[in-house]
Amino acid sequence: MKYREQFFYIGKKIVVFLCSLLVLSVLVFTISRLTPTDPLQSYYGERVEKMSVEEKEATREKLGLNDPVPTQYFRWVQNALQGDFGVSYKYRQPVTQVIRGRIGNTVILGGIGFVITFAGALLLGLLCAAKENSVFDRVMCKVGTLSSCIPEFWLSLVFILLFSVIWRILPSSGAYSIGQEANLADRIRHLIMPMAVVMDFGGNDCDFRWREIAAEPAGTHLPAVPLPEFRERYRRMLCRLREAGIQPILMNLPPLLPQWFFDWWCRDLDQAAVRTWLGDLSNIYAHQENYSRRVERLAREEDVPLVDVRGAFLAHGHLETLLCEDGTHPNSAGQALIGQAFREFAGGRVLLPETA
Repeated sequence: MKYREQFFYIGKKIVVFLCSLLVLSVLVFTISRLTPTDPLQSYYGERVEKMSVEEKEATREKLGLNDPVPTQYFRWVQNALQGDFGVSYKYRQPVTQVIRGRIGNTVILGGIGFVITFAGALLLGLLCAAKENSVFDRVMCKVGTLSSCIPEFWLSLVFILLFSVIWRILPSSGAYSIGQEANLADRIRHLIMPMAVVMDFGGNDCDFRWREIAAEPAGTHLPAVPLPEFRERYRRMLCRLREAGIQPILMNLPPLLPQWFFDWWCRDLDQAAVRTWLGDLSNIYAHQENYSRRVERLAREEDVPLVDVRGAFLAHGHLETLLCEDGTHPNSAGQALIGQAFREFAGGRVLLPETA
């Protein structure tokens, strides 16, 4: 009976996978055919402008572009089942050839990344379980929440900006340098940045344990990391980076929307009890702003460049269009604005507010 249940469970997963793959292939194929971009333009580039109408028509007929979209899709599926995925309009090569030339590096990157991620997650999980409810456990949980909200594309741009453009210590692209295909050390240098993980510092340190506050609104409650300790941690981090020969760059905190923040993080709690302890909701904004200002002050005291992300958000003037539903994490538009602030920084304009 046990094996039968496992068989049906695995079979169900396979069916769901195949159905998802079918639906996804139909959507991608259909959307790609409905886009205004002419496939001939993608395939031939500027040369298509020199082609006559008859040549264009003959080429469309040869590529099967004049057939109805369903006919094109079923022909593609039939060929794909035989290992022929068609021709890449971008690279002007068979898709299988394009994949063959890149799958090796993809497997290496994905495999090493998986091993490191799995081993690191397992180790941190064991440590958190052994030190349950300790400072280390709470910090790791907060860090995990924060890192899961950072878009990979934005993280990649930040990595390239810092390690390739500013510090020039790691390559920005490629699997190896020209002529160094057999050089293991060079390949490792090219693997470091894609596999690395970076986190901004401070976003969750100023947060409170709202569930404890709701349970005991008359008690005394401190943030995850009190402001004096936050300052010292930051200062020690800067010292260690400089001792290692690394130029640190700080970023202040994006502002938050107090009402959204309160509604989201206290949605399952006794909100009246939390309001009794908190008072006005504007105190949430003021408290978080104190941590951001401490980062700015530390940047001036330690003579460290600072990217004024907070100033960029406030200058925009419409935080509701820049933040997620939780009122604190930037959405895609907010991440784009952060990227713009970093680009301005890379252009030589270090945005350092003069607040006290």
